[in-house]
Parts: sequence; structure tokens; C-alpha cells
Amino acid sequence: MLIATIDAGTSNTRVYLWQDTTILAEAQMPIGVRHTAIDRHNKKLTAAVRDTLREAARKAGVTVDEIACILGAGMLTSNVGLKEIPHLAALSHAIVPCHLPEICPQVIHLIPGIKNMNEMSFTDETIGHMDIMRGEETEAAAILQCFPSVEHMVLILP
Repeated sequence: MLIATIDAGTSNTRVYLWQDTTILAEAQMPIGVRHTAIDRHNKKLTAAVRDTLREAARKAGVTVDEIACILGAGMLTSNVGLKEIPHLAALSHAIVPCHLPEICPQVIHLIPGIKNMNEMSFTDETIGHMDIMRGEETEAAAILQCFPSVEHMVLILP
């Protein structure tokens, strides 16, 4: 099964095309959510996601239509991303399927960010303990699931 993973941050959009656990192709573009913030619309980000998805598929010798599952994480779910999805306290059953035909015909499954506190307990005094994450940290949580026997692991992310 072909799976595409999309990650967009502040300044870059990256797509990896996977067959099982092997990366078949990747594509990157120096466009991220900062362009949305500057331009006050997400047209450049939308085009970057569409074009990197197409480029990764082309490099793998397939079409976008042949990709069985598309997952998106990072700033794609922020208020300056493709679709704002609020942070959650847990990810289980939280992936949001979104049909974005301007990018591809398939549904893109967007992974929201994670927060560690219930909004009801958020106060001026607890703001220092509020920890939120979207991109690399969310991906690191998924990577750690692959290594259940490792007690302590340090990941250095770009």
C-alpha cells in the first residue's frame, strides 16, 4: 500500500511516499505557513502541498491517484495551515479526514497537535505549564511507538 506523509512547518513543506516501511520518494518546497501569515491566505501553501505530493509521486513512478492513504501533520492544522484543527489532550480517534480537491482527489487525514492540559484548568498561573505541539514533536511521538523496548530515547530533530 502506498502512503504519503505530508509535513509543513513555518518555512518548508515536505512529502514522503512510503511502501510499507520504505521511503520510495520525497519532495520538498521552501514554502510554509509563514507565507500564509504574510499573504493572509493559504494559496501558496495549498499549491506547495499539491506540487510536492505530485513531485514525490512522479519520482516514485506513480500517480497521486494511486496513493492509498495520505497523512498530514505539523502546521497544516494550524490557523495558518490548510485547515485549523484544535489541539487535543490525546490523539486517539482524533485524525480528521479532509477533502481538499485543490490538492488531490483523495482525502487527506490531518493529525491535530497535542496539548497536555484540559482547557478548563488553563489560567494565568498555569500558562507556564501549558505545552503544545504539532509537527516534529507529534512525529516523534509516532516514532517512539516503533521502539517500545527503549526506555529512554533522545531524538534530535531539524
